[in-house]
Amino acid sequence: MPGTFSRQEVERLLATVDPRLQMSGFRELRGGVSARVAAIAAKLPSGGEVTFVARLHGEWNRKEDPKVAEHEFQLLSLLHHKSLPVPEPIVVDHDTCEAPVLIVSFMSGKALASPELMPQDVGGFAEQAGELLASIHGVDVEVDFVANQSKVTGELLDGRGEKPNVDFQEDTIRNALARFGPPPAVNGSCLLHGDYWPGNLLWDREHIVGIIDWEDAMTGEPLADLAVARLEIAWMCGFESVARFTERYRALVAFDLSSLPVWDLVAALRMARGIPWWGFSDAHYRRARTFHSQFMADAIRILSR
Repeated sequence: MPGTFSRQEVERLLATVDPRLQMSGFRELRGGVSARVAAIAAKLPSGGEVTFVARLHGEWNRKEDPKVAEHEFQLLSLLHHKSLPVPEPIVVDHDTCEAPVLIVSFMSGKALASPELMPQDVGGFAEQAGELLASIHGVDVEVDFVANQSKVTGELLDGRGEKPNVDFQEDTIRNALARFGPPPAVNGSCLLHGDYWPGNLLWDREHIVGIIDWEDAMTGEPLADLAVARLEIAWMCGFESVARFTERYRALVAFDLSSLPVWDLVAALRMARGIPWWGFSDAHYRRARTFHSQFMADAIRILSR
């Protein structure tokens, strides 16, 4: 499990932002499996108060990209300039912790990180999520410093472990991909969030107000991003919400979605390989397994027609 920032570390991080700021408090935030994340409240010289978010990326992200903090800062700068609802990047601190710490503005809203936190109108949420993903896939930015989706997908397909995930039917998924795959790249390359799920969306007053955690961003086939989101929405919101999410997205893009069932299988494989490390509770693990099984079966059924 990740550690927490010490008070001394937080004070040093705040001094990197502006030495005139006085810390008034800090609290740990959800930050994934291995990241350290904290909200830091500070008093301004004028007497007001401001809150920042400090993020020390996890060891896995730093291994995949030793400059992950700097690259996320660059990406957020571009997206903020394009008026996407992302945190404003403030600074990267290189001296306080064992690795660089990204500091961004705090965004209000509730991260929808479990089914119990979902809004009552999950269908309306799903449609808004489809609109936002379409906006991300349509943004025009030069981001040659992020990962390549084709490479990431290739590593997933080639990455069979010694013990396949029996609970999430990994062998069945791989056999289906061998039969119906490999997943085709039928659309032009675009920016992908890389981990588009409700837990990275901020919800406030019946609206999605922000999208966070861009360290897994990639460029590549948009259906890879879409399929991951569909599976995440399935287990958290149900299949009716998946349909509304997908149809809203479809209405706003010009992409060819005909190969989506194959990409759904790739998303199912991603969950099968990743879920042991995602820190799910027993209840959430069982719920995800149930919806994952149906999601996978639906994709195979469509491809078998």
